[in-house]
Amino acid sequence: MSDPETKININLIGYRCSGKSSVGRQLAEVMSRPFVDADLIFVEQEGRSVAEFVAASGWPAFRQVESRILSDLCCKEEIVLATGGGVVLKSENRSFLKASGLNLWLQIKSETVLARWAADSRSAAQRPPLSFLTPADEISVGLKEREPFYREIADYIIPVDQLSIAEIVTRILRYYQDRRV
Repeated sequence: MSDPETKININLIGYRCSGKSSVGRQLAEVMSRPFVDADLIFVEQEGRSVAEFVAASGWPAFRQVESRILSDLCCKEEIVLATGGGVVLKSENRSFLKASGLNLWLQIKSETVLARWAADSRSAAQRPPLSFLTPADEISVGLKEREPFYREIADYIIPVDQLSIAEIVTRILRYYQDRRV
């Protein structure tokens, strides 16, 4: 008989630039699980980038499609899922995530987000502005808004500011193994 604990998903949650995709790829490889990036699924299904979609249809329409995609992904078993940073804003999404697996919050400070965002040439295309604020103010406001929701569903919190991808993956694996003992 298979262990039901092994069938659960590993859901990576956290603000933009926290490393969900990078950590997810490496974690999936080590765990021999499929890796799924919800933002990439969005782009594949919609045929345009998140920035293009938001510019044409707005954030509420994006959040609606994001919820549909998340609902489908949370029905899968044994995947490592990198979620969009704002997926926790909708209560139904938080319910999907809680029901589907372990939720690991890659917690990041605003200064680190800003530095990573500025250093990544793909940021403008992949991470459209959420408001008309300056990037620093937008990040600060966004983190304050989302942190209670990340905390609400997080099974494990990893402060990632000073950690490498390998160190984050090691912490996740240790946590996962400790849960199974």
